[in-house]
Amino acid sequence: MKIFLTLIALTLLVAPAIADHHEGGQPAAGEMPPMGKPAEMDELSFLHGEWTVDMKYKMDPAGEWMTTTGTAVSKPVLNGCANRMEFSADMMGMPFKGVDHTTYNRETGQYESVWIDDMGAKMSMMSGGFEGDKIVMTGTDMWQGQKFHTKSVATKVSDDEVQWSMY
Repeated sequence: MKIFLTLIALTLLVAPAIADHHEGGQPAAGEMPPMGKPAEMDELSFLHGEWTVDMKYKMDPAGEWMTTTGTAVSKPVLNGCANRMEFSADMMGMPFKGVDHTTYNRETGQYESVWIDDMGAKMSMMSGGFEGDKIVMTGTDMWQGQKFHTKSVATKVSDDEVQWSMY
């Protein structure tokens, strides 16, 4: 019985806050917010397709540049509400796989990205938006107990080429 009463009390307290949150161009109290694919997801269509990846990377800032070739497949999922990119390459002589999911958050007005790979075995999160013709995403991550800032930039060069950098 306590749980039920608590839920009712929380609902009564939260409902006015939700109604206030939706003022100014947002749905009025009692109306459903937009559902389904955000229109902003169409701006990411230049990333869709099967890509050959020529990659240059450093595992240590003071180390040597290494190169490898891989593949990336990027496509809309969840009825266009998100993009899924599957990446595969060899790094340091070992197979490396990663998956990225990107969507547009209507609440924050930003794109959000989650990266998971079989090297770090963790989720790395970034958010951001378009700056001119580039989508720029930033976040904070951890590696070996130290926090660091991350940044990725994707630019459409042509229908057959996308330049992607991660810092």
